[in-house]
Amino acid sequence: MIFGDKVKKIDTYVKKGKSAKIIPLLMDRKKEVRLTAIKALGSIGNDHCVNNLLLLLGDPDPEIRRQTAASLGDIGKDVCKTHLQSRVKVEEDESVLAAMHDSIMRISAKVGYVK
Repeated sequence: MIFGDKVKKIDTYVKKGKSAKIIPLLMDRKKEVRLTAIKALGSIGNDHCVNNLLLLLGDPDPEIRRQTAASLGDIGKDVCKTHLQSRVKVEEDESVLAAMHDSIMRISAKVGYVK
């Protein structure tokens, strides 16, 4: 399957809510496929999505961590906020930190309080 086909497949999987088909693409060799998969899981937002995205907060690539933080903010669950707050303490990349703070604030607004 070539790059464009994978991205198209991800779009199809999102429309059908098939996170299990997207999760393996989180480890694809192509960064764009990985980023698209991360965004897609943020759109679906079920527990399997959350669990797999949380693992990516420790990825060596800051762009992957930044998109993961944004997707967790899109999901908006309190568990996402808790993990983001933990990771803020150890994250060094400014763009990732900005995405984490933004997501924490979006989740706080969604659940109705700020911790």
